[in-house]
Amino acid sequence: LERIVTGQPLTIVRVGLDRYGRTLGVVYAGEVNTSCAMLSAGQAEYVRRWDNGGAVRRDCSELAK
Repeated sequence: LERIVTGQPLTIVRVGLDRYGRTLGVVYAGEVNTSCAMLSAGQAEYVRRWDNGGAVRRDCSELAK
């Protein structure tokens, strides 16, 4: 993750709120969706019930199974 984000502008796209009012979002390092990058590198596991708004499934469809 550090290699993905270092030196890149970070953007958080809000996709909703959890039941405690915390922001749920997708983080981009430049144009790279960090969730997709971590899934691709084996540093994360896709869990459908945690994919609020379906953002990961939509952006990383080949990885989110």
